[in-house]
Amino acid sequence: MEMIGSYNFRKDISVGENGERILIEYYKQYGGKFVKKSSDFEMPFWDLMFEFPNNKIVKTEVKTDVWVIPGKTLSSGYVVRGKDRGNLFIEKECRGKNSGINITTADWWVNIFYHLNEIWFIQVDKLKKLIEENDFKVTEQSGDEGSNTSGYLIPRDDFRKNFIIKNFK
Repeated sequence: MEMIGSYNFRKDISVGENGERILIEYYKQYGGKFVKKSSDFEMPFWDLMFEFPNNKIVKTEVKTDVWVIPGKTLSSGYVVRGKDRGNLFIEKECRGKNSGINITTADWWVNIFYHLNEIWFIQVDKLKKLIEENDFKVTEQSGDEGSNTSGYLIPRDDFRKNFIIKNFK
């Protein structure tokens, strides 16, 4: 297993809430009405609930990635390297317990790549099947220090065809 990052959940809450606002605004464009945010009891299982014009209620698991930063060329011609290992992280365990994909009751898993201006959508049952059918690298220590958070690394370029990818502003 590979160690990927060290994060601080308390500090990262605002990042996640920003991603949730992006998704709420995105769904509004397509008739999605924000119903509610998960309560403390529901939070481990899903993040946001929406209602769509066909009266369908949809629960989403929302992950916001601010670690992927594209490179760019400045007007001077200087190339600034980005930060991107090319993966999408799917949490599976934290603090010795199943979490993320292993316990979600959401209908859709949504990854927001903030600096790429991309939203990646996949139905949870399809994501579980994708994980089951592939031998993705598993990381450990990918969350708060001491959380022993682990998850799957899905190579974005190799598996992008499995996701619905939309841009946002």
